[in-house]
Amino acid sequence: MSNNLFSISWLSVFIVVILIAFIGNIIIILAVLRDRSMHTSTYFYIINVNIADILLVLSCVPERVAEIFHPNDGFYLGMFTCYLLPFLQQVSVHAALGFLLILTVHRCYLAGVPRCLQRNLIRRQIRNHYQTMCLIWIFAIIINLPLFTLTTYEKYSNTTMNSTTNISELVSGPSCDTEARELWSRTYLILLLVFTYLITGVFLIIIYGQVIRIILNSKKLANRTNSNKRNNNNEDYHFLSRKTTNQRNNYFETPARSSSSSPQAISSNRLQQSSSKLSSPISIMIPMERTNSHSAQHLQVIVMLFVVILLYILLLLPYRLLNLLFIVYNELFQQHFMNEVLFKWLLNTVRLLVFLNCALQPVIYLIISSRLRRTVLKFHQSCWRRYYCQWRCSLSMRPEQHQQADQRVIQTYLCQRYQNINGQ
Repeated sequence: MSNNLFSISWLSVFIVVILIAFIGNIIIILAVLRDRSMHTSTYFYIINVNIADILLVLSCVPERVAEIFHPNDGFYLGMFTCYLLPFLQQVSVHAALGFLLILTVHRCYLAGVPRCLQRNLIRRQIRNHYQTMCLIWIFAIIINLPLFTLTTYEKYSNTTMNSTTNISELVSGPSCDTEARELWSRTYLILLLVFTYLITGVFLIIIYGQVIRIILNSKKLANRTNSNKRNNNNEDYHFLSRKTTNQRNNYFETPARSSSSSPQAISSNRLQQSSSKLSSPISIMIPMERTNSHSAQHLQVIVMLFVVILLYILLLLPYRLLNLLFIVYNELFQQHFMNEVLFKWLLNTVRLLVFLNCALQPVIYLIISSRLRRTVLKFHQSCWRRYYCQWRCSLSMRPEQHQQADQRVIQTYLCQRYQNINGQ
C-alpha cells in the first residue's frame, strides 16, 4: 500500500507538470501558426523546440502510468514500446538542442558567432528553415539509431517463497533494459554525451556571454549619447543642425546678378551650386521609436534564448549523467548500492527536472518576449470570441429548432390523415 501511495503521489505531480508543458507548448505553436507576421525562421525554430518538448513528455507518460499498476513486476507495455520509447526520448532531447544551437547561430550571427561559421553558405542554410528543420530531425534520428541494438526485451522468471503457505512460486514477467556491455557501446554513449551536450552547451554559453557583454556595452554608450542630446530635445527625431540648414537655405536662394556677367562666371556658379547640392546632406526625419522597438525585440529574443538554453543545460544535466551511469554501469544499480526508497526519490526528482524544463519554456517565452505575448493574447481573444459566439448562436437557435421540428411533425401527421381519408 505504501508503494502504491508513493507511486500515485509522484504520478500526480508528474501529471500536473506534464499538462502544463503540453498545454503551454500547444498554445505557443497554435498562436505562432495563426499569426502570419510570426512566420519567420526564428519562430519556426522555436515551434520545433516546442514539438520536441511535447514529444519528450508524451513518450514518458506510458512508463509513469505503468508503474502504478505494475510497480515491481517488470515492463508490461510490449516489445514495440520497449524499443520505441527510449529512442523517442533521446531523439526529442537532441533535436531540441540542435534547434537551440541553430537559433543561437541565427540570432547572434555577427556578435558572438566565431568567424569560421560566418559564411554565406551557413547563413543561407539557416535562413532556409524548412530544409534546416528536416536536416536537424534526420540528424537526431540517425545519431540515436544505435539505441535499438543496446535495448533488450526479454522475459525472466524468478522463484519466490510465499510467506503464508511456505510454497515456492514461479513468477515470470517481461523486462526492458538498455545496457552498454561492449566497448563500442560505452564509447558511443560517452561521445554522444560529450559532443552533443557538454561541448554544445559550453559553446552556447560562451556565445551568449559575449553577446550580452556587447549589448551591455552598447547600452552604456547609448545612455551617454542620450544624456548629451537631452539639451537639444532630440529624443523623438533626428534633425539637421543650424549650419546644415543655413547651407540648404543659401542653396535655394537665387542671388540677383547683372546682365553683364560673363558666361564663365555663370558656369562657375552652376558648378558651385551642383557641388554644394551633392555635398549638402538631405534632411530626413527618422522616428526613433521604430528603431528602438526593433532593437528591443531583437534583445528580447536573445535574452529569451539565453535563459531557455541555460535552463535546458542545468535541468537536463542530472538526467543525462544518471542515464549514462545507469546504462554503462548497470551492475552497480543491480547491487542495491543505496536504499530503494532513496533511489526512487532520486530517479523521480531527475525525471521531474526534465518535465519542468518542458513546462518552463513556454512560460519564459511569454514573460520575456512582448511580441509573442501579444500574439498569444490575440489568439486567446479570437478563440474566446469564436466559441462564445457559437455558444450564443446555439442558445438563440434552440427555440427555432424546436419550432421547426414541431412544424415537421404536424405536417407529417396531416399528410398521413389526408391519405387515410382519401383511402376511405
